[in-house]
Amino acid sequence: MPITRLRAPALVMLCGLILSSVGFADPVDAHAYPEREIEIVVPYPPGGATDTLARAVSQKLSERWGQAVVVDNRPGASGNIGASYVARDQGNPYRLLFGINLLVQAPALFDNLDYDVRRDLTPLSLVARSQSLFVATPDVPAETFDELVREVLEHPGEYELGNYGMGTSAHIQGESLNLQTGMDLLHVPYPGSAPLLNAILGQQVRLAIIDAASSRSHLDSDAFKVLAVTGSERLSTQPDVPTFKELGYEGLDAYGWFGVLAPAGIPGDVRDKLSAAISEVVRSDDVSSLLIRLGLTPVGNRGDEFAEVIEKDLKTWRTLVDETGISIR
Repeated sequence: MPITRLRAPALVMLCGLILSSVGFADPVDAHAYPEREIEIVVPYPPGGATDTLARAVSQKLSERWGQAVVVDNRPGASGNIGASYVARDQGNPYRLLFGINLLVQAPALFDNLDYDVRRDLTPLSLVARSQSLFVATPDVPAETFDELVREVLEHPGEYELGNYGMGTSAHIQGESLNLQTGMDLLHVPYPGSAPLLNAILGQQVRLAIIDAASSRSHLDSDAFKVLAVTGSERLSTQPDVPTFKELGYEGLDAYGWFGVLAPAGIPGDVRDKLSAAISEVVRSDDVSSLLIRLGLTPVGNRGDEFAEVIEKDLKTWRTLVDETGISIR
């Protein structure tokens, strides 16, 4: 069969159709980047910690480059709507994602995700990490976590454990502790960290796993006792409180985190430029001091280092979810 030659206009149109079907097709010059507005997608509503951090980073990037860097809130489906929106825009360095560690929990929790964090997203920089605290109200007769375990085992059915939502880190970690200790703590989900904190302060629930950022203003009070913390290192503001890892419990050393990712397929030199810029912004006095005030630990690492965290955490959360049998499918 003879090969038919395409006329130039038809060839151009065909190439355009092919490129548009696989994602962003405009050529990008790393030296000139960014040449127009950058969009940072936050997959949660305005006003939360993720939104606050994204706006701080976007402002500094805008000042650095002299280009608008705007935040676009696209909440829904536990953050999966916003993540999917960015993941579908392959090769586009002008649309970024400000994500959290749910990105590495979602594959174990949800069926039929329409994106893959490893395949469809490019890690740029880990902005900050966070830890969670296992707390008890003052009336609980335990001063250490081991004492609490004995108390709960001696009084089955009497204790509940608050968390900030089904399928969240707190829910998964609490179920893991039930399995590892033999406790029968009944999970009580609240619609977010703030309602959970209010429940603890009002002693509507006596035990809870809460994030350090939400609880920071009460850590020096007698509102609750901190019995243990997640993560591989002790919390700097609570140096006398052991980690679960120190106490011999497995799977609770993963940190919560906030990070910036791009769609897969962006040019390597643009990726490196973005990664370096975000890292420097995170380490700036203004942003790092904000993170610390929020009870977070500034990071600002390279994209390949962030990718290693993602790879490790995918395995950690998959193991925990499989062991506990949690499902929000």
